[in-house]
Amino acid sequence: MISRIFLPQHVVLINQKLEGYWLISTENRVAEVNGMLRILKFEKCKKEERDAKACRISWKYVDSTAVVKQKLSKEIKKNWQPDYTTTYWVEKKRDKETKRAIIHFEDYTNISLNVVKKELNVYLDSTLTQQARKLK
Repeated sequence: MISRIFLPQHVVLINQKLEGYWLISTENRVAEVNGMLRILKFEKCKKEERDAKACRISWKYVDSTAVVKQKLSKEIKKNWQPDYTTTYWVEKKRDKETKRAIIHFEDYTNISLNVVKKELNVYLDSTLTQQARKLK
């Protein structure tokens, strides 16, 4: 009973953990495409946006010099103009078998995610498709 009062809903925790900038990586290595890094940004998601299933995510490619020691340059943050923006929402209940949260993006289905400390693993069905590390 007390935990229900003082702990926020699981979906709130997931959205709070996602908020910020993430660097796409694979097997603990930075994923580069022609010397460019793919950066995701999960926007701050208010309760009304969660209820409307309208949280926002955007991404863009940046030069590899924009990230130093897991820190995204202030210039990129200040002038964030994404290549792509979409909405997402996270289901309140985790998948019982995999213990992963189910996330929904426009035009994508069967995606789940697992946030472990500052790492994000994205699964399509049961296959790990992308990994990301949180940036400062």
